Amino acid sequence: MIRRHYDRLILVGVLVALVGSALGLILQIQRGRDDLRDRPWERAPIPHPDVADPDEALLAEVVALAEAPFQFGVTEPRVFTSEVRVRSVDPMAPWPIPFDAMVCPFTQYPQPPVVEVTDTSGDGIPDEWAREHGFNVREVIAHLDPDGDGYTNLEEYQAGTDPNDPASFPPPSFDFRLAQVRSVPFPLVFAGSSRLPSGTLLFTINTGSRTFTRRVGQEVEGWTVVGLDPDDENVLLVERDGDTRRLVRDRQVAGFRVARLISLHEVDANQMPRQVSASEGGTLQVRRNTFQVTSVTDNAVTVVGPPRDRVTEIRRATEAELQELMPPPPPEEEDFAPPEDEWDDPTQRRPGMMMMTE
Repeated sequence: MIRRHYDRLILVGVLVALVGSALGLILQIQRGRDDLRDRPWERAPIPHPDVADPDEALLAEVVALAEAPFQFGVTEPRVFTSEVRVRSVDPMAPWPIPFDAMVCPFTQYPQPPVVEVTDTSGDGIPDEWAREHGFNVREVIAHLDPDGDGYTNLEEYQAGTDPNDPASFPPPSFDFRLAQVRSVPFPLVFAGSSRLPSGTLLFTINTGSRTFTRRVGQEVEGWTVVGLDPDDENVLLVERDGDTRRLVRDRQVAGFRVARLISLHEVDANQMPRQVSASEGGTLQVRRNTFQVTSVTDNAVTVVGPPRDRVTEIRRATEAELQELMPPPPPEEEDFAPPEDEWDDPTQRRPGMMMMTE
């Protein structure tokens, strides 16, 4: 029986020996790990040079300099460390200068006084103004229009008006500057008159492109024919909105002045400042309000309108404002005109020319 299973017994014995050896090896490794962990290690001595104790006074001086770094005064155009700087108000030298400088250190140009303003929300409106008009200083309110007059809180703050009163809003001078003034000839020319057998007078009026025949009371280009001047049959009277003009026969009479205004806040579809025209006797639309243009001069446009027929002058833009609002136009391309002799012979062919035939 034993002989029959002798080989199997040997295999079992070998497996038992292998398992025992593995267990013994694991125990030996664990024992060696514990021994290494518990054994005190001796560190190799590291030689140190003799070092004196630090100078506490010098250390305190260095710390003080780090907390308050040295800078030149505002009279010197140099700094060693970064600081808050603003642009000088000098139009000829808008260079960066220290925030608290009372004069420009480069040009000695006087600067406005420093005013400490608190703006908790960071929307450009001081807390004092927001609190005074009933707003939360922690909320962004610059874009709001609580009174519905077409102007935001930021614009009302800049103009010094009441954001809660629809009758208190910035004047037209807040929105526009005068850019250019040109004279426009009066559009009508009195060419003559004729009388029908019935006695009705007909007046011939030219507009430059067309000729009209009108009776008294009829209109031409918005102007109503009043009739001949009782003192001069060569003068025709026309009227529009209370404005009466005298048209002298066959003469181009003086017209009116037209102003080109540039918006300071609104842009057109091309992201350029919006431009509008204002003529004497006409109207000017500003946001939600309509103003009557009473006069146009080379330096200002005078308008009358709400609230309470307020009179406002829209002054002429300065050169600096024009440069900021309107970039310089691109250079004009010169028209190409070939020498006259090239057109003498219509059948003459030249390089690069195309001949047209019917």
